[in-house]
Amino acid sequence: MTHSEPTSDGRWALWCGGVLTAVFLFSPPLAWLGSRGYSTVLAFAGLFTLPAWRLQDRDRPAAAAILVLLAWAVISTFWSPYHPRKIGENTALKLVLQAGLYTAAICAARVAAPTTRTWMLRALAWGTALLGLVLLIEGITGAAIYQALRAAAHDPIRPDL
Repeated sequence: MTHSEPTSDGRWALWCGGVLTAVFLFSPPLAWLGSRGYSTVLAFAGLFTLPAWRLQDRDRPAAAAILVLLAWAVISTFWSPYHPRKIGENTALKLVLQAGLYTAAICAARVAAPTTRTWMLRALAWGTALLGLVLLIEGITGAAIYQALRAAAHDPIRPDL
């Protein structure tokens, strides 16, 4: 199954690039502030770029492997002793949605304009370098910045947590 990429519309290419640039800009602060923030941002990026979801012939081996692993993970939840009571706790549903939305975000990177790809990579590189610097400072000071932010939010936290 071959699909042509929707690159004929320059606005769509700019939209995909802009969404992914925002993901890369938000990723470092979210990685520092909370471990689950990145998955939410990437899920929204996949949702905003869902029309970019196209699999090419070269994607088939990886897609087959992901589908087998996804099927195994979903099936294995049936014999798990944990049975969620709320839809938000359903691991199988989360895995299926994440696989689809994350694939859309990956496909959007293919559609993005080449100049936007450059900005995405720069945002990722600078954001990651900044995150590394903040983590280095946090390691030296015993998470002083993070503790100050939590105290300002009236939710203090101990360094060991």
